Amino acid sequence: MAEEGYPLAERLFFQALAEEDDPSLRNNLALVYYLMEKPALTLERLNEDMSGNIANPFWRALAAQCLVALGRMQEAKRMVAEAVRDFEVCPRIMKAGGVAVPESWREYAVIIMRAAGTVGEHRQVQFGILI
Repeated sequence: MAEEGYPLAERLFFQALAEEDDPSLRNNLALVYYLMEKPALTLERLNEDMSGNIANPFWRALAAQCLVALGRMQEAKRMVAEAVRDFEVCPRIMKAGGVAVPESWREYAVIIMRAAGTVGEHRQVQFGILI
């Protein structure tokens, strides 16, 4: 993805998903579609992959950016608020249940801040938990 080889990245993520159904792989596949400037396809992929799964701040933040691109600002703002909430609440739940917080969770802050900036809410976002 770093070299903008999006069609290759798409194929590789599909191959990896065939071997292991991992949320980070699904997130990255959706990100490839977003970087290809296909917000409607990105949303479709996110909805297919993440419906019914646990809260995922990356998913919500990426969806928010797609919603903005599609002119759906109110939905995007709600999605950013949900991403922030999930980012702060889910690690507490994981820790209480004895589950290790994935390292990737830290990286979610970046995409959440981008999404917040996209909806004009960047000054409102303050993460109250350090992982």
